[in-house]
Amino acid sequence: MMAKAVTTLQWTGLVVLFGGDYIFPYLGMPEPQLYVWLKERKMFAALAFFLLGNNIATGLLSTGAFESAYPIFQ
Repeated sequence: MMAKAVTTLQWTGLVVLFGGDYIFPYLGMPEPQLYVWLKERKMFAALAFFLLGNNIATGLLSTGAFESAYPIFQ
């Protein structure tokens, strides 16, 4: 469940990063300072959202256990 939440936040962040110029005026809000700062560093922010989001979600999904689909001994 946590991995799904992280993935949702990751994609929401990317949508806001690339569509914020249209989203905030549509909602009648001024652009938040964090968005302005991220917009000035768009490539860095996009890579950070993508890579960190995937890394966190993968870490939450991995259990460290080895499971085999076919048992060796029957």
